[in-house]
Amino acid sequence: FCDSVFLPAALPRRTWAIGKGEYLDDWKTKHLFPAVGMIPVDRSGGSAAQDALDAAARVLDAGKLFMIYPEGTRSRDQKLHKGRTGAARLAQRTGTPIIPVGIRGTLDVQPVGSVSLRPFKNVTVSFAKPIHASDFGDPNDPRLARKMIDAVMFEIAEMTGQQYVHTYAGEDPEATTATMPAQRPAVITSHPPSGPG
Repeated sequence: FCDSVFLPAALPRRTWAIGKGEYLDDWKTKHLFPAVGMIPVDRSGGSAAQDALDAAARVLDAGKLFMIYPEGTRSRDQKLHKGRTGAARLAQRTGTPIIPVGIRGTLDVQPVGSVSLRPFKNVTVSFAKPIHASDFGDPNDPRLARKMIDAVMFEIAEMTGQQYVHTYAGEDPEATTATMPAQRPAVITSHPPSGPG
C-alpha cells in the first residue's frame, strides 16, 4: 500500500491509479482514495481487466500520469515477480512510454501483514529511462507486450536490487523453469523523447 504514498510524493505532478471499487464501500476510504487519484474499478465482472485498461487509457490520453503495478499484487516473499502485460498493452495502445520505478525501503515502513506505517524510515524512489513500445519492433507482433514488460521488470530489478523470479506473484515457483535474462532485453531502435507527459 505505501508504494502508493511514496511514489506520488516523489513526483511534481498528480498521479492516477486503478483501485478496487470495494474501497468506496468503506467510509474511511470512500472520499480519501478518489481524492488522491484512485479510479475505482469493479473487479467482479468478466470485463474487469478491460474496464481497468480503458480507464487507464482515458487518463493517459488526457496527458496525465498513470501508476500501474506490473506484478498485479503485493509480493509476499520480498522477491520481484514476473510482470503482467497490461502496462505494456496500455503503452502500445496509447503511444505513451513506461517509466520504470524502483522503490526501496517500503518493507521497513510497512512490513508484510502490517496495516500501519512505521515512521522515521528511509525510502528511496528511483526512475529509469522511459521505455517505448516502438523500441521492440513490429507493433503487430503478439510477443511485443511480453518483451516490453520483461524489459521493465529488468529495470526495476536493477534499481531495487531484488531477486527476480520468473513466476507471477502468488504462483507456485515450480510452475516454470524460465529465468530472467542475464542481460537487458535488446532494444531494436532508439526513440527520441517526446513532449511532456
